[in-house]
Amino acid sequence: MTLLVLLAALALPPQQSNAIPETKAPVPPEQVLAWQLEGLTAKELREEVASRGLTECAEQPLLSALAAARADVETVQAVRHAKAPCTVWKLGLQLPTDYLYEIAGAMMWNDWGYALRTMQAETMKQPGNTDVHLIYAHLLAASEDWIAAYGEATTDVRLAPDSPYAHAERSTICYHSRLSECAVAEAMTTVRMRPKDAMAYVVLGHARELQGYDDEALLAYEMRNG
Repeated sequence: MTLLVLLAALALPPQQSNAIPETKAPVPPEQVLAWQLEGLTAKELREEVASRGLTECAEQPLLSALAAARADVETVQAVRHAKAPCTVWKLGLQLPTDYLYEIAGAMMWNDWGYALRTMQAETMKQPGNTDVHLIYAHLLAASEDWIAAYGEATTDVRLAPDSPYAHAERSTICYHSRLSECAVAEAMTTVRMRPKDAMAYVVLGHARELQGYDDEALLAYEMRNG
């Protein structure tokens, strides 16, 4: 019976409040770096780049920062060759996204303390920036500071209710915090938003496993493949 309930839930149409915006507008190259720092998978990154394109060509400093933030070679190449207009004249001004490069450098040198301090300060400078909160949540989770990570992920879900990645991150953090209801609710939202994303079913499988529903967890893992 529980398996039928799970299947029925997964078959539900996306709720209006959780629908992914239809627009797939090009994104600034720095957004791809933000996604990498937020913990998106390599496949998700490449899908976003391929479907959206970039507002301008990614320059070498950004490509180097992507690599420093541990993007794989295939992803860096996808960003390098993404559909985007190229301009020759650019000014080297300080940008609001400069913190992304600092975090990438800190990750390259495994200086997690500096990365966390930088992101904590950035949340105060940009309290409404969803990328800032999600990057900070991901770094806190990597440091296994689950209480602080939960707070940041919760803030990000509130700021970006239409982001499947925010819900997936919160589900993962709730899983590690042993908050089963939160983990399942956020995982189900992620699956509704991205029903073709294999990782969404992995997140759901983990959440169901936490609840002790091993059969439903196995079903979710199997749905990842198909």
